[in-house]
Amino acid sequence: MELFFTDKNFSIAGTPFIGVPFFMDANYRLQDEINDFFSKVLIERAKSPQTWKSYAYWLLDFFKWASANGVNWKRITRQEIVAYRNWSLEECNLKPSTVNGRITVLKHFFDYAERLNIIKNNPINSKKSTGFATADSDFLAHTHTIYYQRNDFTVKENTELPKFFSDDELNKIANAIKSERLTLMIRIMLECGLRRSEVSKLPDALIQKAIKDAFSLGSDKEVQIKLPAEICKGGKSRNVFISYSTVMRLMQYRNLVRPEHVKKYRAKHKKNPKAFWLTQMGSEFQPTTLSIEVNELGKKIGIDTNPHKFRHTFATNYYSITKDLRGLQLLLGHSNIQTTTIYEHTAVDDRFGYLAEYHRHIDHLIQS
Repeated sequence: MELFFTDKNFSIAGTPFIGVPFFMDANYRLQDEINDFFSKVLIERAKSPQTWKSYAYWLLDFFKWASANGVNWKRITRQEIVAYRNWSLEECNLKPSTVNGRITVLKHFFDYAERLNIIKNNPINSKKSTGFATADSDFLAHTHTIYYQRNDFTVKENTELPKFFSDDELNKIANAIKSERLTLMIRIMLECGLRRSEVSKLPDALIQKAIKDAFSLGSDKEVQIKLPAEICKGGKSRNVFISYSTVMRLMQYRNLVRPEHVKKYRAKHKKNPKAFWLTQMGSEFQPTTLSIEVNELGKKIGIDTNPHKFRHTFATNYYSITKDLRGLQLLLGHSNIQTTTIYEHTAVDDRFGYLAEYHRHIDHLIQS
């Protein structure tokens, strides 16, 4: 089984879809029963090409395991699903959360195959479970009962509480950074809680608007920016807030540093760039590069660092300040508030008082 991904020439109902997975056998014959699952089902369920890629590799891993073990996926049994799950845990040393993700994708695939009579029975059956959402006690408390679907193959996960940076660690990080671009990207992640892909792919037009809005609002106001859907996980736009000070630093970077990168981009691509961050070679900056730079910085100063930890730091402080879980969910772009509840257990002391004060605190710690 081989895996490939579509380019800009692939479209559905006239809409181009780049990065949709498609499978071929060893003789490069299309596997329509599998490919239709992605083109007709999964791209509606998950909007992110990165998610499609992850799901595709998980399915590829399963099909290769099945082939190596003489398992026909069209007649697979529950015992064989258990064997695959245990192999993933014990032989591959995958995290329980990763294994659960793989099993969930398999369930969606087998649901689809069963509906189309490709298989007779879905080996991964779901059953309804009951839970209770945390809520204030009132006469409508019964309405907070929730129902969800789970399957018998789910591995118990020990939820690890999010780790965040202390002020001392942020000071060490700031003092070790040599790149003005990296300093700005870290400031934005700390102030807005952006993911690495979101901060890496900020459009230049968005930065221009933020600069214009900052001058209109004045130095004592936070600037609201609307992240476009195409750079957000799940394809859902959201609003975040950035400090006036950081916007002014972005303006300075745009006027003094970026023009040389734009010049090289134009020479290479024969058009103007839409992305704000560009490399010195005139290419769009990639999220993986941000991870590499942050990880190398951490190794240099002896601190466990990754881009997501800056997002955790923002979220932990925001909840400490406001106790507003719903507001934090919107700022982080979580589709389910249950994902956001991890910050209820990690709130630090309220040292700042207001979000604007927190931004001033970050401004003091991370200079550029």
